[in-house]
Amino acid sequence: EYSCQSLKEGLAHPISDSNYVLVEFSMLAIPEGAENYIDGLRHKGYTPIIAHPERYPEVQEDPWNLRPFLQQGCLLQLNSHSITGLFGRKVQKTATQLINSQMAHLVASDSHSSRNRAPRMKEAFHQISKQTNRQTAQKLFMNNPKAIINNQPVNNSSPVENINSAGNAAETEGVWTQIRRLASTGS
Repeated sequence: EYSCQSLKEGLAHPISDSNYVLVEFSMLAIPEGAENYIDGLRHKGYTPIIAHPERYPEVQEDPWNLRPFLQQGCLLQLNSHSITGLFGRKVQKTATQLINSQMAHLVASDSHSSRNRAPRMKEAFHQISKQTNRQTAQKLFMNNPKAIINNQPVNNSSPVENINSAGNAAETEGVWTQIRRLASTGS
């Protein structure tokens, strides 16, 4: 487990010598006190990018659990395999909810080799283009990752205020209320 001290000592490194750092929690649960760790990173001038939040059980149960991290200025990085369904329907559904509510900021492969768990980035790009639009896919796959590598600000649009069960803008319910309802009903 790395800390702010690990970054200072060179044991962990930001992405491409930028102010962006990838944060990965245990797949079992987001650790207690994670917000304090994020505060420490923010205080040191880093922008945390939370890896594969769609795979964390707390987020699958209720995407609202990411709100404190978004309020702290974190970015969310989804896995291409989550979008294509490799990690199961529940993970795929959660990834879709995060994209449709504009909570996701970028997509990465999380591939460990080209033979086992190949990236499938093109497939994920086309899937997001079809579900939303090409502009959203380009933001998640190209524009925001490029900004991170160049240590530039990311297009960090806030979550849409309203979302319906199809993942489209609605006029009656706030996004967090709708996400909670979707998570609880399994729609």
